[in-house]
Amino acid sequence: MGITGLVSWVKKVHPEAIVHFPNRWASPHFTGKKVAIDATLMTNRYHFASRDGPFKGKGELIGWYNLISEMRAFGVQPIAIWDERGTREWKAPEALKRLTTRANHLARKNHENDRLVRLESLREVFKEFEAMPSEEKDIIRAHWETTRFMFMRPEETTTSEWDVEESDATSPSSKKTTPSKSTFTQTSETEAEPKTQTPTPLPTPPPTPPLPLGVAGPSKAAQLTSTLSEADSEVIDRVVGMIDSLAPLIHEYRESQRGGSGAKKDEEACLTFGMEGGIVEMEEEIREWISTKKTTTPTTTAVTAQGSDSGTQEADKDREEKLEELDSALERLLPLTRISETPRQMALSREEGRIISDILSTPPSPPFKSTREEAPSTLHEADPMQRLDVLIKYDLPNVKSIYERALDIPSAAEHEDCKALLKVMGVPVLEAKIPYEAEGLAAALAKAGLVDYVATEDSDVLAYDGPLLKNISPITSTLSLISGQSLREKLDLTPSAYLDFLILLGTDASPRIPSIGPVNALRLIKTHGSIEDILANEPKILKKLEDASPPTSKEKFLELVGNARKVFLELPPTEHFHLKGSVELEQGEWNEAEVERYLEERHGIKLVEGDGREREAEYA
Repeated sequence: MGITGLVSWVKKVHPEAIVHFPNRWASPHFTGKKVAIDATLMTNRYHFASRDGPFKGKGELIGWYNLISEMRAFGVQPIAIWDERGTREWKAPEALKRLTTRANHLARKNHENDRLVRLESLREVFKEFEAMPSEEKDIIRAHWETTRFMFMRPEETTTSEWDVEESDATSPSSKKTTPSKSTFTQTSETEAEPKTQTPTPLPTPPPTPPLPLGVAGPSKAAQLTSTLSEADSEVIDRVVGMIDSLAPLIHEYRESQRGGSGAKKDEEACLTFGMEGGIVEMEEEIREWISTKKTTTPTTTAVTAQGSDSGTQEADKDREEKLEELDSALERLLPLTRISETPRQMALSREEGRIISDILSTPPSPPFKSTREEAPSTLHEADPMQRLDVLIKYDLPNVKSIYERALDIPSAAEHEDCKALLKVMGVPVLEAKIPYEAEGLAAALAKAGLVDYVATEDSDVLAYDGPLLKNISPITSTLSLISGQSLREKLDLTPSAYLDFLILLGTDASPRIPSIGPVNALRLIKTHGSIEDILANEPKILKKLEDASPPTSKEKFLELVGNARKVFLELPPTEHFHLKGSVELEQGEWNEAEVERYLEERHGIKLVEGDGREREAEYA
């Protein structure tokens, strides 16, 4: 969100343009100053930061209470600005990026859901495997070491053989037409008859280790054939049944690695203009979906039980249905097979493959007793079943929760609750009307001298030439101030060239050109003066734009550039705030007892003493 890579570049190239305040609001610099806060963004940040544990569902309220308490304690005057609910057409590029991100999170969450089902099935099958007699386990392990189970049962055939699809494996020496049983007997390579039609081999994915050193495929196959020929039918049934249970799960594991495996981050699947249909509008509607939240105390619950409680359930149901509809549309546009695993997911896949191989590989012959006491972690690594339990209970849920949290969209009701709390705390609450947004109105107020700073993490404020105040949350971080006007002067650019420089980097209203970072963008602007002249005189830059993912024509890009210029140059009106008698920006009274009663009775949040400086919020 904001101007891509700008703040990081400023920190590196022009660190003097950033003023740091480690004492935060306690710095005399802020005493008596008015700070306009991008409340939409801040509420979302609090929502995403506190969705688990005891503060689940209350993170926004607790975050706001602690922030405003800290500011007021040092004489700072906060003003909260929300975006008016509705669609802003100029933000279509940002909406597509947001939907692309959601589609990727959704696919990765589903990927972990599939993995969980598979791992739980593997655990049950492996428990049965461990309970088998050692001789039968040896037969299955020999088959694994010979074939790696690189086969699939034909879907529509009267034969029921396993097709071994590996160069070291051999084809079955006999065929049966009984569909209820799999043929397990194998011959050595020298005895195998050539097949007239050989399926294309499926490569073993990287997580599955190669055959152990010293294991010779043909001898193992011959040993397997000899062992089975001497076994009774019950043993054969148990062995073949176990392989029938394991093979599809291992095949599913391999297939799960084929989708987007190895794809680079830059090549990640994304939505493009024209393919999204109505999902942008659908997502905006969901974001604005207001549902009356249930209260937490017995008294208020009794009052609302017959009325709004049923309405709440109905509204929540409607919202969930719309979320499902949105996610179904995203799954159709960006299926799982087009999306790569993240590094954390790849680590899970590698561990899954190692566990499968460790359980099915022949254990080393004794004695292998260590002369020293092993560390617990080493012992843990040596127990694949225990590692499988850890993978199911801890590792996988931790990774999956990342995507579940990212998919958890804060409701409009939660935003309304925060507005109500701030009003009780005496904080002015404003709304940026469409087509404007909160940081635009905040920047306009700053340029009009009505507020001193704009507090947000959205660096678009610098394109408005406004004073950007970052890191207002968490309360342990150092405040950082960057002045858009001062930065422009340090770069020695005219206002129009400065704006085009920032637009080149990519904003909420316009995409960036691939491989054009701050260094190249500044050089190009200083050479040509405008984006139009850059595209007219730099064919390589135009080619980058056309080869981008998604590709963008020159005409479309310039249209988006025009939208961005309009957004940053046409600020929302602020004249009415200057009118005599206007109290919209005035701080209201803060009645601590009333605030405390409101939080506890309405939201079940009790105020407790903090570190001696102010009170903090926690659950009652």
